[in-house]
Amino acid sequence: MMAEVIQMKLPITIGDIEITRRQAGRGMVRLIKHGESIGRIESNKVLDDLPRVLGRKLTIEEQVAITLAVPGAVVAA
Repeated sequence: MMAEVIQMKLPITIGDIEITRRQAGRGMVRLIKHGESIGRIESNKVLDDLPRVLGRKLTIEEQVAITLAVPGAVVAA
């Protein structure tokens, strides 16, 4: 029996921040809050930088969602 593969795609919302690739540039994601762009983060640093933007740690569920949705997102060792 094969395991079910869950595939998530951008945009996703974590807290009140929407994460999208639209108009972000190569290797980047754009952060949107209340319809306004608040910045860009390198895709491979989303898990490190997003908690600073949110002002809190990411939950396990949020970390999994980001890892599945953002190409290149990596968990720091």
